[in-house]
Amino acid sequence: MKKGPFEEPPRVAIVVRKPHFGDFEDLPKNWAMNNRLTTFSHGIFSIIITEGERFFIRTVNVFKRQIDGPELVRDVGLFVGQEAQHTQHHEKFNAALRRFGFNVDRIEKNTRRVMRLLEKCLSKKAALAVTVFLEHLTTMLAETGYRFPAFRTEWHRPARDFWAWHGVEELEHKSVAFDVYQHVGGGYLTRVSVAVLMLGLFLVLPWVLIGAWIRFGRIEPAVPATTLGMKLKAHPGLRWGPIKFFLRYLFAYFKPRFHPSDNDSRVHIEAWLSEIAVPLERHP
Repeated sequence: MKKGPFEEPPRVAIVVRKPHFGDFEDLPKNWAMNNRLTTFSHGIFSIIITEGERFFIRTVNVFKRQIDGPELVRDVGLFVGQEAQHTQHHEKFNAALRRFGFNVDRIEKNTRRVMRLLEKCLSKKAALAVTVFLEHLTTMLAETGYRFPAFRTEWHRPARDFWAWHGVEELEHKSVAFDVYQHVGGGYLTRVSVAVLMLGLFLVLPWVLIGAWIRFGRIEPAVPATTLGMKLKAHPGLRWGPIKFFLRYLFAYFKPRFHPSDNDSRVHIEAWLSEIAVPLERHP
């Protein structure tokens, strides 16, 4: 939705929920799109994002005393509450992934090292800019899943509800870290410089995934190269529609007047909340 020059960005209610997913004991081997490769990549992301959520909380909370204004103070508290719930439930989800050969401890340890190194080497404001950019990327992934139905087919229902719940809350709080960054005087140059730094670090990610896939194959037979090629070719993430959306969403971040609420996500939030089957108890 395009806003006029004097129009306030649409406000989205941030709700801390306590979903009842259980321990994912019945999680099947190929729980994402009935596709081993997609399941593998989502599993790795779940392990990485668990430590990422803790990083997000730390980098926002460090500015807590500098925040005034009741709305932003409230939103920060709700942001932390949602991220804490995400961490808790991803830990349960990751425990279920151990059954399928995922080296959860090693991936978490390496992710923790990277996050601590960023906090050590960057200023507090630049570390917050890392959170702002990563929140933009997680929001982009959530938006993609809602806009393109091919990403939502053939999922194990509890796993689908789990990722849908997480995606909904990413859309709800997508502006909070950005608003804190602006509130404490974060500027455009630092924001985009940190984004470029993170994109550079992401160039290493494919090699990390390849290494993890090789180690994964030692526990269970690896997918043959021909089958792997067919799965990649058929993957919706390699179609032009999602790729074009990825690029447009990514590069919007580099606009000087960018704000996360430029893209109104309310319709996706409402539609997906109505489809989640597990109880979503509101946290007081």
